[in-house]
Amino acid sequence: LAAVGIGIGGIYVTNLAVSILYSLIDFIFELGITTGESGNQEGIIDMFNNCNNLELSLYCIILVIVAPLIEELIFRTSMFKCLKKLSKPGKVIISALLFGGLHIVTSILNILVSGGIVSEMLTNVVIELLFGIQYFAMGAVLAIVYQISGENVYSSYIVHLGNNLLSVISLFMLK
Repeated sequence: LAAVGIGIGGIYVTNLAVSILYSLIDFIFELGITTGESGNQEGIIDMFNNCNNLELSLYCIILVIVAPLIEELIFRTSMFKCLKKLSKPGKVIISALLFGGLHIVTSILNILVSGGIVSEMLTNVVIELLFGIQYFAMGAVLAIVYQISGENVYSSYIVHLGNNLLSVISLFMLK
């Protein structure tokens, strides 16, 4: 239970730190990352706004319950077993990089295949990579929770589920 509390606090602190980082980067380079959403989040918002009540109910179950479970089983349980020879920090870093990469790779590929002006495409890829920092940070927090709980996947799952639940609630509030 302590690991879950640490995870919730860790998610809050990393989200705050990343928001400050985004604001600084946006102030310096005027990329628009503080007013935009990652491609992953835009896809979720688009699906959320364009479905009927049954689809919305199923989508919420997938976002809040199913996706975090599958991701925790892959990025914590399976990944940590595959990386058993690495140090604890090594496992956290690799797991977090792959978790972050999963959440931005589709958006980056969509940008690259959509064509257009090269400078705009590169800017959009850089923006997605910056959004990847937040996903990396969340992956790192979840990996640390998994480690300090004695590799109990339920602890990282509860933190992940709670994060996704708050995201879905915020989507309902915006709808």
